[in-house]
Amino acid sequence: MVLRPRCRSCRPIRPGRAPNRPTTHGRAPRSPRTIRSSSTRCPRPTPSAPAGRSTAPRHRAASLLGGRVEARSLAHVRGARWGRIAAIALIVCWAAWLGVRAKVVPPDIALGKPVHASSLRHKAPAGLVDGEIGTSFGFESGVEDNPSIVIDLQATYRIDRVDVYNRVDGWFNDCLPLVVELSLDGKSYREIGRRETYFSADPPWAIAGHGQPARYVRVRVARRSYLTLSEIEVFGTKQ
Repeated sequence: MVLRPRCRSCRPIRPGRAPNRPTTHGRAPRSPRTIRSSSTRCPRPTPSAPAGRSTAPRHRAASLLGGRVEARSLAHVRGARWGRIAAIALIVCWAAWLGVRAKVVPPDIALGKPVHASSLRHKAPAGLVDGEIGTSFGFESGVEDNPSIVIDLQATYRIDRVDVYNRVDGWFNDCLPLVVELSLDGKSYREIGRRETYFSADPPWAIAGHGQPARYVRVRVARRSYLTLSEIEVFGTKQ
């Protein structure tokens, strides 16, 4: 493709030949302001596509291949694939662990159940069954004879174990001796454990229930004192 100027003034001067100079032939020359520049009179030619060729097929092919060509590198594709596989495996393992935990680790049947206290000094007795050990204590009663709390399980269960967590900020012996009792009707209680020696929240005091049926769990101090604990957990199966 050869680009040729479209006017004589833009053509190259041949060697040995003077350029054609316009003459006035007796007329007055034009004012310099009225003479057009060569750039205005003859703009630079722009290259054009060869005759007989069209860019439409190339644009059509590019649009068709745009959604099918992978722009990422092979390492990037492999990394994304292994990342998805690892995420799926992690989800499957977590679901399996939840299923095994539900069968191996029994749920706390006292969690969120109603709690009745003989008296109240600091914090509501619901803090004993909220699932949190805390940094001090979950409940404190007033000073009285045999202060106690009663947990209503709202159904009859065969009790396997009762875990009692002492306060964690000191004064661990103030609530001794401590007694744990079970009842079906909330009136007649039978003792399943008594503690007269020091214990803390880690580990808690664990009392075996031996599958005894009960709806109510009572924890009390067997003397004049106050009752303060961090948490109480009860494990068993519904009857």
